[in-house]
Amino acid sequence: ESELFGYEEGAFTGAKKGGKIGLFELATTGTIFLDEIGDMDLNLQARILRVLEEREVQRIGGDATLPVDIRAEGFLPDEPEVYTLVLEGEEGAPMPAGSQGQRFQWQVTGAQATTFPPIACNGVGIYHYTITQVPGNNAYCTYDETKYQVLVTITYQEQGEGLDVAIAIAPEGSTDKTDAALFVNSYERPPVEIPQTGEVENLSLILGLWVCSLLALALVWKQRKTV
Repeated sequence: ESELFGYEEGAFTGAKKGGKIGLFELATTGTIFLDEIGDMDLNLQARILRVLEEREVQRIGGDATLPVDIRAEGFLPDEPEVYTLVLEGEEGAPMPAGSQGQRFQWQVTGAQATTFPPIACNGVGIYHYTITQVPGNNAYCTYDETKYQVLVTITYQEQGEGLDVAIAIAPEGSTDKTDAALFVNSYERPPVEIPQTGEVENLSLILGLWVCSLLALALVWKQRKTV
Protein backbone atom coordinates (compact mmCIF):
# COMPACT_ATOMS: atom_id res chain seq x y z
CA GLU A 1 0.00 0.00 0.00
CA SER A 2 2.83 2.40 0.84
CA GLU A 3 4.41 1.65 -2.54
CA LEU A 4 1.27 2.73 -4.39
CA PHE A 5 0.21 5.75 -2.34
CA GLY A 6 3.49 6.86 -0.78
CA TYR A 7 3.81 8.04 2.80
CA GLU A 8 4.80 11.01 4.94
CA GLU A 9 7.72 11.11 7.34
CA GLY A 10 6.85 9.32 10.60
CA ALA A 11 3.75 7.64 9.14
CA PHE A 12 4.83 4.27 10.58
CA THR A 13 7.80 2.53 12.13
CA GLY A 14 10.62 2.31 9.62
CA ALA A 15 9.32 5.13 7.41
CA LYS A 16 12.11 7.00 5.63
CA LYS A 17 13.01 10.51 6.63
CA GLY A 18 11.22 12.94 4.37
CA GLY A 19 8.63 10.35 3.35
CA LYS A 20 8.34 8.63 -0.01
CA ILE A 21 6.58 9.33 -3.30
CA GLY A 22 4.11 6.61 -4.29
CA LEU A 23 3.80 4.93 -7.67
CA PHE A 24 0.60 6.82 -8.44
CA GLU A 25 2.44 10.13 -8.13
CA LEU A 26 5.40 8.87 -10.16
CA ALA A 27 3.06 7.68 -12.92
CA THR A 28 1.24 11.00 -13.30
CA THR A 29 0.72 11.95 -16.99
CA GLY A 30 1.58 8.32 -17.77
CA THR A 31 0.31 4.75 -17.35
CA ILE A 32 0.45 2.45 -14.34
CA PHE A 33 0.01 -1.31 -14.77
CA LEU A 34 -1.84 -3.18 -12.00
CA ASP A 35 -1.78 -6.98 -12.17
CA GLU A 36 -4.06 -9.40 -10.27
CA ILE A 37 -6.20 -6.64 -8.76
CA GLY A 38 -8.83 -9.19 -7.79
CA ASP A 39 -6.41 -10.80 -5.30
CA MET A 40 -5.84 -7.53 -3.42
CA ASP A 41 -7.49 -6.64 -0.12
CA LEU A 42 -10.97 -5.17 -0.66
CA ASN A 43 -10.11 -1.98 1.24
CA LEU A 44 -7.05 -1.49 -0.99
CA GLN A 45 -9.19 -2.05 -4.10
CA ALA A 46 -11.57 0.66 -2.87
CA ARG A 47 -8.68 3.12 -2.37
CA ILE A 48 -7.34 2.42 -5.85
CA LEU A 49 -10.80 2.95 -7.37
CA ARG A 50 -11.12 6.28 -5.54
CA VAL A 51 -7.78 7.44 -6.96
CA LEU A 52 -8.85 6.53 -10.51
CA GLU A 53 -12.24 8.22 -10.16
CA GLU A 54 -11.23 11.39 -8.31
CA ARG A 55 -7.77 11.79 -9.90
CA GLU A 56 -6.13 12.54 -6.58
CA VAL A 57 -4.11 10.59 -4.03
CA GLN A 58 -3.46 10.95 -0.32
CA ARG A 59 -0.20 9.70 1.12
CA ILE A 60 -0.25 7.41 4.14
CA GLY A 61 -0.01 9.54 7.27
CA GLY A 62 -0.74 12.73 5.32
CA ASP A 63 -3.71 15.10 5.23
CA ALA A 64 -3.23 16.78 1.86
CA THR A 65 -4.63 15.36 -1.38
CA LEU A 66 -2.33 15.50 -4.38
CA PRO A 67 -3.66 15.67 -7.96
CA VAL A 68 -2.61 12.87 -10.31
CA ASP A 69 -3.29 12.33 -14.00
CA ILE A 70 -2.81 8.65 -14.76
CA ARG A 71 -4.18 5.84 -16.87
CA ALA A 72 -4.38 2.38 -15.31
CA GLU A 73 -4.15 -0.94 -17.11
CA GLY A 74 -4.29 -4.46 -15.79
CA PHE A 75 -5.72 -7.94 -16.04
CA LEU A 76 -9.28 -8.59 -14.95
CA PRO A 77 -9.51 -11.12 -12.10
CA ASP A 78 -9.83 -14.66 -13.38
CA GLU A 79 -12.89 -16.74 -12.59
CA PRO A 80 -12.21 -19.35 -9.87
CA GLU A 81 -10.88 -22.55 -11.39
CA VAL A 82 -13.15 -25.60 -11.08
CA TYR A 83 -11.30 -28.84 -10.38
CA THR A 84 -12.94 -32.20 -11.16
CA LEU A 85 -11.78 -35.06 -8.95
CA VAL A 86 -12.47 -38.79 -9.12
CA LEU A 87 -12.56 -41.31 -6.26
CA GLU A 88 -12.35 -44.97 -7.23
CA GLY A 89 -12.77 -47.75 -4.68
CA GLU A 90 -11.88 -51.43 -4.78
CA GLU A 91 -14.66 -53.97 -5.17
CA GLY A 92 -16.89 -53.99 -2.10
CA ALA A 93 -15.53 -50.75 -0.64
CA PRO A 94 -18.22 -48.40 0.74
CA MET A 95 -18.71 -45.39 -1.53
CA PRO A 96 -20.19 -41.88 -1.11
CA ALA A 97 -23.82 -41.25 -2.02
CA GLY A 98 -24.27 -40.58 -5.74
CA SER A 99 -21.49 -42.93 -6.85
CA GLN A 100 -21.72 -44.85 -10.10
CA GLY A 101 -20.58 -48.27 -9.06
CA GLN A 102 -17.16 -47.93 -7.48
CA ARG A 103 -16.55 -44.50 -9.04
CA PHE A 104 -17.46 -41.13 -7.51
CA GLN A 105 -16.83 -37.79 -9.25
CA TRP A 106 -17.12 -34.36 -7.64
CA GLN A 107 -15.95 -30.79 -8.17
CA VAL A 108 -14.00 -28.35 -6.03
CA THR A 109 -14.17 -24.63 -6.86
CA GLY A 110 -11.27 -22.27 -6.20
CA ALA A 111 -9.15 -24.83 -4.36
CA GLN A 112 -6.67 -27.54 -5.29
CA ALA A 113 -6.77 -29.73 -2.17
CA THR A 114 -9.51 -32.12 -1.13
CA THR A 115 -10.10 -34.41 1.81
CA PHE A 116 -11.76 -37.81 1.57
CA PRO A 117 -15.51 -37.45 0.83
CA PRO A 118 -17.92 -38.89 3.44
CA ILE A 119 -18.98 -42.53 3.04
CA ALA A 120 -21.59 -44.68 4.75
CA CYS A 121 -20.01 -47.47 6.82
CA ASN A 122 -22.03 -50.46 8.05
CA GLY A 123 -19.22 -52.55 9.44
CA VAL A 124 -15.51 -52.88 10.04
CA GLY A 125 -12.97 -53.43 7.30
CA ILE A 126 -9.92 -52.14 5.44
CA TYR A 127 -10.50 -50.57 2.03
CA HIS A 128 -8.32 -49.12 -0.71
CA TYR A 129 -9.17 -46.12 -2.90
CA THR A 130 -7.49 -43.79 -5.38
CA ILE A 131 -8.05 -40.06 -5.98
CA THR A 132 -7.12 -38.45 -9.29
CA GLN A 133 -7.84 -35.22 -11.11
CA VAL A 134 -9.66 -34.99 -14.43
CA PRO A 135 -7.73 -32.64 -16.77
CA GLY A 136 -9.69 -29.53 -17.77
CA ASN A 137 -9.98 -27.93 -21.20
CA ASN A 138 -7.79 -24.89 -20.54
CA ALA A 139 -5.12 -24.98 -23.25
CA TYR A 140 -2.77 -22.80 -21.17
CA CYS A 141 -2.93 -24.99 -18.05
CA THR A 142 -0.82 -28.04 -17.23
CA TYR A 143 -2.85 -30.28 -14.96
CA ASP A 144 -1.36 -32.28 -12.10
CA GLU A 145 -1.52 -36.01 -12.92
CA THR A 146 -0.63 -37.22 -9.41
CA LYS A 147 -2.55 -40.30 -8.24
CA TYR A 148 -3.22 -40.55 -4.52
CA GLN A 149 -3.61 -43.87 -2.72
CA VAL A 150 -6.09 -43.86 0.15
CA LEU A 151 -6.32 -46.50 2.90
CA VAL A 152 -9.49 -46.42 5.02
CA THR A 153 -9.50 -48.52 8.17
CA ILE A 154 -12.82 -48.97 9.99
CA THR A 155 -12.77 -50.53 13.49
CA TYR A 156 -15.10 -50.77 16.45
CA GLN A 157 -14.65 -48.21 19.19
CA GLU A 158 -13.01 -49.51 22.34
CA GLN A 159 -15.94 -48.23 24.36
CA GLY A 160 -19.43 -47.97 22.96
CA GLU A 161 -21.10 -49.32 19.85
CA GLY A 162 -19.76 -46.79 17.32
CA LEU A 163 -17.11 -47.12 14.65
CA ASP A 164 -13.69 -45.48 14.35
CA VAL A 165 -12.49 -44.46 10.89
CA ALA A 166 -8.81 -43.84 10.13
CA ILE A 167 -7.86 -42.39 6.72
CA ALA A 168 -4.32 -42.40 5.32
CA ILE A 169 -3.59 -40.48 2.08
CA ALA A 170 -0.29 -40.63 0.21
CA PRO A 171 0.89 -40.00 -3.38
CA GLU A 172 1.31 -43.19 -5.36
CA GLY A 173 4.80 -44.61 -4.89
CA SER A 174 5.41 -42.61 -1.69
CA THR A 175 5.09 -43.44 2.00
CA ASP A 176 4.69 -39.80 3.04
CA LYS A 177 1.15 -39.43 4.38
CA THR A 178 -0.80 -36.20 3.90
CA ASP A 179 -4.02 -34.79 5.31
CA ALA A 180 -5.47 -34.13 1.87
CA ALA A 181 -4.92 -34.83 -1.82
CA LEU A 182 -3.21 -31.74 -3.21
CA PHE A 183 -3.19 -31.04 -6.95
CA VAL A 184 -0.91 -28.23 -8.14
CA ASN A 185 -1.69 -27.02 -11.66
CA SER A 186 0.56 -24.58 -13.54
CA TYR A 187 -0.98 -21.81 -15.63
CA GLU A 188 0.58 -19.62 -18.31
CA ARG A 189 -1.08 -16.47 -19.61
CA PRO A 190 -1.97 -16.51 -23.31
CA PRO A 191 0.92 -15.12 -25.39
CA VAL A 192 0.65 -11.56 -26.63
CA GLU A 193 0.10 -11.47 -30.38
CA ILE A 194 2.95 -9.65 -32.12
CA PRO A 195 2.50 -8.49 -35.74
CA GLN A 196 4.26 -10.69 -38.26
CA THR A 197 7.30 -9.37 -40.11
CA GLY A 198 5.28 -9.04 -43.30
CA GLU A 199 2.65 -6.92 -41.54
CA VAL A 200 5.33 -4.60 -40.16
CA GLU A 201 6.95 -4.33 -43.60
CA ASN A 202 3.58 -3.54 -45.23
CA LEU A 203 2.95 -0.85 -42.64
CA SER A 204 6.39 0.65 -43.27
CA LEU A 205 5.73 0.61 -47.03
CA ILE A 206 2.40 2.42 -46.60
CA LEU A 207 3.98 5.05 -44.35
CA GLY A 208 6.83 5.49 -46.85
CA LEU A 209 4.42 6.01 -49.78
CA TRP A 210 2.42 8.48 -47.68
CA VAL A 211 5.54 10.50 -46.89
CA CYS A 212 6.61 10.46 -50.56
CA SER A 213 3.17 11.70 -51.60
CA LEU A 214 3.43 14.62 -49.19
CA LEU A 215 6.89 15.51 -50.53
CA ALA A 216 5.61 15.34 -54.15
CA LEU A 217 2.67 17.64 -53.33
CA ALA A 218 5.01 20.07 -51.63
CA LEU A 219 7.31 20.07 -54.66
CA VAL A 220 4.40 20.71 -57.08
CA TRP A 221 3.13 23.54 -54.89
CA LYS A 222 6.61 25.09 -54.81
CA GLN A 223 6.94 24.90 -58.63
CA ARG A 224 3.53 26.52 -59.14
CA LYS A 225 4.42 29.29 -56.74
CA THR A 226 7.69 29.92 -58.59
CA VAL A 227 5.90 30.16 -61.99
